[in-house]
Amino acid sequence: MPPVLIGSGPCALRAAAAMPQVQWLDANPRVVDHPHLPVDMGLFEDHGTSGIVQELAGGAPSVSVSSQMLAKGRRLELPFRRRQLARMLPPQGAQRALTDWTRTRANIRAREVIGGGHEQRSYRDWVVYRYGRALYEQLHAPYAQRRFGVPEAVAIAVAKIHHGVTDSPGWARVGQSAFSAHETLLSHTQREAADFEGLEIQDGRVCAVYTNQGRVETDRLFWSGPIPELAEWLDGEISEILAVDMRRLKTRHRIEAFLPMPGAELLPEVLHIVDKAPFFRVTPVSMKDDGTLDGVCCHMAMDDGAPEWGMGDARLLVQCAEAISILEIGRADETQGLLRRMPDYDPAWQVGRWFPDATRVTRALHGMGIGLVGRSAAYRWMDPGQSLRLARSIGEDPDAWHEALRTQVDPPIKMSDEGVPVTRFIER
Repeated sequence: MPPVLIGSGPCALRAAAAMPQVQWLDANPRVVDHPHLPVDMGLFEDHGTSGIVQELAGGAPSVSVSSQMLAKGRRLELPFRRRQLARMLPPQGAQRALTDWTRTRANIRAREVIGGGHEQRSYRDWVVYRYGRALYEQLHAPYAQRRFGVPEAVAIAVAKIHHGVTDSPGWARVGQSAFSAHETLLSHTQREAADFEGLEIQDGRVCAVYTNQGRVETDRLFWSGPIPELAEWLDGEISEILAVDMRRLKTRHRIEAFLPMPGAELLPEVLHIVDKAPFFRVTPVSMKDDGTLDGVCCHMAMDDGAPEWGMGDARLLVQCAEAISILEIGRADETQGLLRRMPDYDPAWQVGRWFPDATRVTRALHGMGIGLVGRSAAYRWMDPGQSLRLARSIGEDPDAWHEALRTQVDPPIKMSDEGVPVTRFIER
């Protein structure tokens, strides 16, 4: 009996491609609506994973990421330089940020001389350590709140790529282009579009999956969908305390709006938006088969229940086009725009003492023959290269795979004792 993978979207696609024997039941094929448009397969920091990406995704070319932040009506090259402060902020705010930044740099130099340090776990820690609290509160925090939800719960590694710092061995892209990567990975999968209808559990282990096309026997299930949804399907088969832990692992929705726009090739590869807009990021994209950059993709993230999620496609496209014009990014044509909705795309970390119970969730599911893959396992921000590498070993030991993810993605703990020397932290 072959293992079965249930899920949808890019994370399920990568997991299915990395496990050649798995039968992938794509529970929501509309997640990649408009397949002629690029799928955001992302970048990854190359730590020995390029061989797997080369084999599965059609290449792992190095890239030089050009990124800017749109703040107060001005585009700023990333990473920031101190002389940009006057352009970023109003005079009073800029002076406060400059003073804080200067004090922060002095503290860093002092620590280098006398020892000690500032423990950095989250996105917020990374920014405050380098630029100071004032700049974080005025620029980074509003952006991070729209993009990630809770900045304190976002892994520190995320801040590097999102703010133009590439001090790693090198960044690489999955596939020669977003579209070719999607097509190449898809050719490695045994994909079947089906409506998932339930699980059959015997003697505490999964033995079959039910879809609208019938019953599929299996002794191993891989899940890349929302964990709270899995808890609902396992109702009556798991303890109440386990169900509570699973339901706490909330998710966020993602929307991508594709709009034709002249001059898209003049935009940076990534434009982060701090100013008011329905989207947090704008990227130039090709909306034609010839690969020419002739449009933009507006990325939106939101919690369940947000009004934007229930808004009609046409209205959302109009809002995006209006914001692009107001922010002087360009003039997009909303009448030819297309929308892609990805429900429960980003499992969202939440700060809280209950987090270690996530390990208990994984171990309990492992005992039932159920493994978590993709974003469901990482909770957030595993890069594509690491996902591919680790997915290969998941059939052997999902617990070890999950723990590896937790090690590489910093735990979502809000550091309240900021500034405590590293030596004191180790002593604790």
